[in-house]
Amino acid sequence: MMKNRRRLSEIESGGSRYAVPLPEALVAVGVVCLLCLMMAWLAMPLSAFSQDLPYRPPLTPTPEPKRNLGAQIELHVRPAQPGHIVSWSSLWTAVQWQDLQGDWQYVEGWRGNLDLVQDDQGKKVWWVAEKDFGKSLFRWVVCDGEEGEVIVSSEPFHLPESPHQVRTVEVFLPQVV
Repeated sequence: MMKNRRRLSEIESGGSRYAVPLPEALVAVGVVCLLCLMMAWLAMPLSAFSQDLPYRPPLTPTPEPKRNLGAQIELHVRPAQPGHIVSWSSLWTAVQWQDLQGDWQYVEGWRGNLDLVQDDQGKKVWWVAEKDFGKSLFRWVVCDGEEGEVIVSSEPFHLPESPHQVRTVEVFLPQVV
């Protein structure tokens, strides 16, 4: 009776007979076909899908930014006579540049107290950008306070000409400081 209600597909294998209901056989064949299609799709190169995208030139590596290409100017301040007592905290330093008329003008940003006082010597350091290498003429001035009178000025100098160079200038304070 069962044979009349369902159609069976018969598969011969090695001389024995297996009976598989036809709807289940079709589902199994469909699943196998679907798996084959999925594997074929996954195996396709991605370039097959990107043909509609606009052209993009290959990326060129970005060069690393230039670092530490600056130089420094450094002021050393000492008393004219060893052992002379100096009020280091009241001293104010600045850098000036000479204009075409020969007058000295303050460099904006290169003003301030000494950075370090050690062993009866004061120091001030400013960074010099690469674009300013070799420029002239400049000088250091040491004042009695931020708005005070100039106590001493250095000899004129040129800014450093190359990276990492340090232009050191030394001035000696008079005894009346």
